[in-house]
Amino acid sequence: MDKKIRVLHLEDEIIVCDLVKELLGSEYDYEAVQSEDKGIKVLNSKPFDILLLDLRLSKEKKVNGFMDGLHVVNFIKEKGLDIKVVIVSALSEESKKAMIDNKSIVKAIVNKPFTKSQLINAIKKALA
Repeated sequence: MDKKIRVLHLEDEIIVCDLVKELLGSEYDYEAVQSEDKGIKVLNSKPFDILLLDLRLSKEKKVNGFMDGLHVVNFIKEKGLDIKVVIVSALSEESKKAMIDNKSIVKAIVNKPFTKSQLINAIKKALA
């Protein structure tokens, strides 16, 4: 039996987490956290193959009223973690810049709103 792909989703909107969990189904080992602090703790405690990352985490008001999800990308780079990042965000220009600036880690972008096939294809692209 093949090992399930381990996905960590850093997203402050629980409804989006519930949707992604449903879209991924039982084929993926899915875990969601709603804050940068929790995300970093989980990344420090166990390995994941993919991080689905929202760039704006509104519950942690820090940068222009939002927590910048790119802090997590910088953490991954500093720690040398073996994880691929898929940005899942409505902020297409910021997403594109993040991907260009961090192309060794950020492997794909999914713009909100998204379909199941867009999400699955981005994960497959990131792992390729």
